[in-house]
Amino acid sequence: MKNNGFTLVELLAVIAILGVLVLIAVPNVIKLFNSGTNKTMQTQEANILSAANMFIDDYCVHRLSTLDNSSTPAPKCNEVVYSYYPTGDATAIPKRFVCLSVIQNKGYIDSVNYKGSNSCLGIIVYDKATNSSRFSNGKVYLKCADYLTDRDEIISLRDNYKSFDAPGPGDGSGISPAEVCLGDLTGI
Repeated sequence: MKNNGFTLVELLAVIAILGVLVLIAVPNVIKLFNSGTNKTMQTQEANILSAANMFIDDYCVHRLSTLDNSSTPAPKCNEVVYSYYPTGDATAIPKRFVCLSVIQNKGYIDSVNYKGSNSCLGIIVYDKATNSSRFSNGKVYLKCADYLTDRDEIISLRDNYKSFDAPGPGDGSGISPAEVCLGDLTGI
């Protein structure tokens, strides 16, 4: 009698080889997917910074006199962009903060999407050039579900910028502009 099937040893060998291949392939596929997600978010951050620069140009550098060709006066720079000094040092050069939500509400950029959700929060931080009203070195920080642009820098913003001399969100309340724009940061 002739046996046309595979032996148990042959089947186990094939299963073991397939298992090893899966162990090698799955982590690389996950890494590739995460790399693509990070590149997508970096592209969105660059788009946000470009929109923020246009916003700053319209509201602070070459200030619009009215909104949308209406008689409504455009807000002043310090009504939409906030300057904050490092905690305890009012003589230091302040950073300037703009919430992503402000730029979105003014129509400079649409909502930021991350893994099918458009509930991303963001803040754009500028250095104020010495002896100038110019904005420089803009950096975007995003908080979207499980994505956070730079955890350590966001913690530094949260902890070091709670002293407010300018009008705006949280003046005197002890809440940082990072918390105003990014929401609750206690869990990061």
